[in-house]
Amino acid sequence: MLPLVLVLLVAQSALSAPSVSVNQVAYNQAEGPRDNGNLINSYVTDAVFGLLDGAEQNIYMLTNQQIVNDMANSGDPTTQALALGQAINLVGEAVGSTGDACAYANLANAYASGNAAAVSQALSGYVNRLNANINAVARLAVDPTAAGSIVGSSGGCAGGGRSYQFEQVWDSVLANANAYTIGLLNEQYCMARRLYASYNPQNNNVAAALSASAIPEVRQILSSVAAPLANLMRVVASGGNPAQAAASAQQALAQAAARA
Repeated sequence: MLPLVLVLLVAQSALSAPSVSVNQVAYNQAEGPRDNGNLINSYVTDAVFGLLDGAEQNIYMLTNQQIVNDMANSGDPTTQALALGQAINLVGEAVGSTGDACAYANLANAYASGNAAAVSQALSGYVNRLNANINAVARLAVDPTAAGSIVGSSGGCAGGGRSYQFEQVWDSVLANANAYTIGLLNEQYCMARRLYASYNPQNNNVAAALSASAIPEVRQILSSVAAPLANLMRVVASGGNPAQAAASAQQALAQAAARA
């Protein structure tokens, strides 16, 4: 039986070195987040992360998953909606051959330029990418072995979209974050920066997805479609077939993007 190893550090005194005890807990005895009854909480985001094999994720991706779970529990509707979009993107960008990050990079650069018209135009590419990742989540939910054959679309931009105005985007995002979001977004910036600088293209894609999702215009879109996104993730959490819920979420996203 697959064990989880819990390492407990206990300081004996202020001057002494901590002692270490190791306990093994059976994997199927380790409880995930509980459903608190709210439409959005860490129960639904963690269920989507459960579609991934944790052994395939590095520490920065795993830390980002916990940050997203904390966002889902924040109680702030805008932050919770961001958690839904980021959970879907984290899973979609972490599996299979994910193409490139052009849609995210184009939006990030448009936002950093301060050109509102360019941001509006680039939002459609972001939504298309999010819809592709919704397809990936729906496919993984019914066929966990599908990860190796999920292929993202290629935008064909220079550098595969992995070079963009990263610091400028996050400077603005953090400067305009509210009291509910600032701490978690700052943690996420630190993790995304590591992934952005990585040599691994999937890490780069995840960083680009996190950066683009944090942009205020994206958070507004995600807020307007929070209910269908949450419903999709609840179907995944229940073990059902999310095809219909995925289609409903994608339709809502297309309508929201058209209004943006």
